[in-house]
Amino acid sequence: MAADAARQRYSWDQSALNLRRLVAALDRDPDVGVAERIDARIELARDLRMNGDLAAARSVLEEAIGQATALGDVVRLASATSVFGGVTLWNWRDFGVVDHRMVGLLDQLSRSTELGERSRAETLGTLAVELYYGSERARGIAAGIEAVEIARELGEPELLGRTLNNLTIACWEPSYDQFRMDLMSEALDLVGSGLSWHAEVIARMHRVSLLLRRGETEAFVADLERAA
Repeated sequence: MAADAARQRYSWDQSALNLRRLVAALDRDPDVGVAERIDARIELARDLRMNGDLAAARSVLEEAIGQATALGDVVRLASATSVFGGVTLWNWRDFGVVDHRMVGLLDQLSRSTELGERSRAETLGTLAVELYYGSERARGIAAGIEAVEIARELGEPELLGRTLNNLTIACWEPSYDQFRMDLMSEALDLVGSGLSWHAEVIARMHRVSLLLRRGETEAFVADLERAA
């Protein structure tokens, strides 16, 4: 409850602090199952990511991934590996880095028959960004397109906003400028219909760079002011 209250104030650092207390309390309680400990770690990693503490988020996720793997819980494993696939302004990997272990996990999970379509879309979208650096960018774009198609079919605005964001990052190169513009416009068409404020801000920040390069200054200023 304390973490939820902190999130309502966009206080991700406080939310993460509260969840660290929860994780520690669960780990001390012998009556708590592994599944509950995994769930708490996934929530903690999400808030650490939102607070910009990527290193800490990765460390917590490694614990969650290890626990889910040992438990054989494919659904929780997919949730843990897809945390970084949430809406973001830029790639969560250092320049030029491809985490091949994570790519392998996401590949495997995207083909699992134990996942629902929503989880599969999240997994594919995360894979799309993970493959941005390196020699398999085209495969990443294909995974991102598939994720968007699933989200469109499900008709879930939040999921569609997320996967459109994934695909935008996966094809971040000049030859895809118009395609990325179309993706962000599709995302912004969801404003007022379930798209989160966070996803709207990020979509507009992605679009402003394209508008500025095109010299469309009025639209640039409008997006920037709305984002602010």
